[in-house]
Amino acid sequence: MIVSLLLAAAAAAQPAAAAAPAAPPTQAEQMAQFEQSLRQRGFSDAGVRAILAGAPQGAAQGRTLQTQGEAAVAELRAAAAANPVDVARVGADLRRLDDISAQLARVGTDATIRNLQVLSEPDRRLLLETMGLRGNPQPAPGAPPAPAPGR
Repeated sequence: MIVSLLLAAAAAAQPAAAAAPAAPPTQAEQMAQFEQSLRQRGFSDAGVRAILAGAPQGAAQGRTLQTQGEAAVAELRAAAAANPVDVARVGADLRRLDDISAQLARVGTDATIRNLQVLSEPDRRLLLETMGLRGNPQPAPGAPPAPAPGR
């Protein structure tokens, strides 16, 4: 009886087994979520189609760069763990990570530029607002014009 109480108490004290992690969303599910978020933000149907048209290419480039970055981090950790530390290798791996980071930023910038070129003016403004930029806001009626940049 005491043994069964101890076993029951030990079982109750253990955290419940974690549920199996959910499978990551498929590319189709990710695209559907992305489309829904664009529509919720107010993009026109044409704007949604234009933005979605370039998304697979950008995603593929991003995955390639992510894989390269993960490999570079693994190589950097190995170089840092060496005894003695291979300074030249660590430096080369850090530069490689820096290059990959810059390439990732360019993928996003290139996609934004492509989108700005094909979107209607209202969708352009919305895209820039979504990015945290104001686009080309119109002053309130009767308000003085905004100063030019750099003044």
